[in-house]
Amino acid sequence: MHVQTKFLRLRRPVSLGDRIDDWRVCWVGGWDKCRVFFVVMVEREYEQPVAPCNARVSHEGSLGFWK
Repeated sequence: MHVQTKFLRLRRPVSLGDRIDDWRVCWVGGWDKCRVFFVVMVEREYEQPVAPCNARVSHEGSLGFWK
């Protein structure tokens, strides 16, 4: 389980814990300097896809160190 976060600028104030789509408000910054936008940080949990175990990385010739 991973947590993704982002900042939003909203036209109306919201409270801590409010939901916006599948995002949850986790930080309330308040109005911006010009009182045009209400700044908040939102978070959501998501499952990161599993990489295939047969993926290989070739180091040969990448920087000339591996031979």
